[in-house]
Amino acid sequence: MNVLPRPALIRFLALAAFCLAPISSALAIDKVAVTVQVHGAPHKDDNKNDAKESQGRILEIALSNQSREDLKNLKVKWTFFGFDLKDDEVVVSDAGTLKCSLPPNGTAALTSKAVEFDYTRKHAEKVGVKPNKLGKPTQPKAKQVAASGTRYAGWAVQVYQVDGAIGEAFSRPDLKDKL
Repeated sequence: MNVLPRPALIRFLALAAFCLAPISSALAIDKVAVTVQVHGAPHKDDNKNDAKESQGRILEIALSNQSREDLKNLKVKWTFFGFDLKDDEVVVSDAGTLKCSLPPNGTAALTSKAVEFDYTRKHAEKVGVKPNKLGKPTQPKAKQVAASGTRYAGWAVQVYQVDGAIGEAFSRPDLKDKL
């Protein structure tokens, strides 16, 4: 007896194959689980001017091999993003690369270098006060000073092997587009 599959079954199998195809390529990005903690880092604090601020940040990166294969010669790229107060946009402030290997189901702990973010908030500064004709000081005048510098905005960590990315983490999903 020659039985041909029903058209609905054929459509179901075609749809399932179409939907599952991207999953096989997406699984490669989960070979390494990436966990990141951001900590304050030592930074200069010569706070003579209240409008000037400085922030120090450091990343503690924990990697976990989710596979049963030995992962050698991994490149771990970390990136700090800052918000440029003058141009009003997110920019790459600093980046670096660390190398490591992971045994099957093993873990590794890495630390980025300390990165400093210096910026000045929008503020007003006094302009010289001149005495009036009677010798008494006039009302002080102020000029507006625009914000400048870069304020901390987030981070990204990506793990690469020869074949491409095998793990990644972002503090905000939109930062992936900034790399």
